[in-house]
This record gives sequence, C-alpha cells and structure tokens, in this order.
Amino acid sequence: MSKLGQSSLLFLAAAMHAQNPPPMPAEAQREMVGRYCAGCHNDKLKSGGFSFSGFDPAHAAHDAPRAEKIVLKLRAGMMPPSGLPRPDRETVLRFVESLEADLDRASAENLNPGRPALHRLNRVEYGNSVHDLLGIDID
Repeated sequence: MSKLGQSSLLFLAAAMHAQNPPPMPAEAQREMVGRYCAGCHNDKLKSGGFSFSGFDPAHAAHDAPRAEKIVLKLRAGMMPPSGLPRPDRETVLRFVESLEADLDRASAENLNPGRPALHRLNRVEYGNSVHDLLGIDID
C-alpha cells in the first residue's frame, strides 16, 4: 500500500475513533440505569409500561427487544424526561453505543436471514414438481 493510502487509512481510523467514544464499562452502565432510569421504570411504577427490573445493560443482547426500545428513546432524546436529572450528552452516547455494540455483536454471531421470499425453480426442480403433481415427465 502506498504512503498516501496508509496515511488516509490512519486519518480515517483516527476520525472514526474521535467520533465514537470508548464503550462504557458494565458497572458504569448499571450505575447510570440505577441513577437516572430505575426510579421511574421499575416493577412498582412501570412508567410508560417499561421496567428495568431484570435488565442487565452489560448483556443487552439477552433482552434485545427492551434494549432496542432503550436505544430508540435515548437516541431521540426522549429520556429522561425534561425536568428530571439527566446525564451529560457524552455519557448517554457512550451508553447507547455500548448497548448497540452488544446487540450488533450478538446479531453477527447468530445470523438468521430468515426464509427466502421467493425461490425460482431451475429446470430440474420444475420438471420434478410437474412430475410430482401431475405424474408427467417433461423435458
């Protein structure tokens, strides 16, 4: 690789690292949830129909539907609601990116593309299908 290509890659990597803060440690994630979220979102109050009880932010992939809701609300700036204490923007960003990284890692490890929507038969499959349905051999 040329010197110009290497320097471009290094610049790109540095820019990406500057945009993405380092992931939040598990203990800091739990502390943030306990301090800013669990007061309203617990089994007793269940504000908004949501509870953090039993949710471990360090293992967000174990409860992906709840983790996705959390990411959506925090990315939109909807939580915590105005008038209540909020963490600074970088802390929220680090928390959300940590959740997303865990979800993305789990998704990459357990790929499930689902069923194909439509399968086009090749000549052999078409001939076999006609034979199975009608008992006729076609060429």
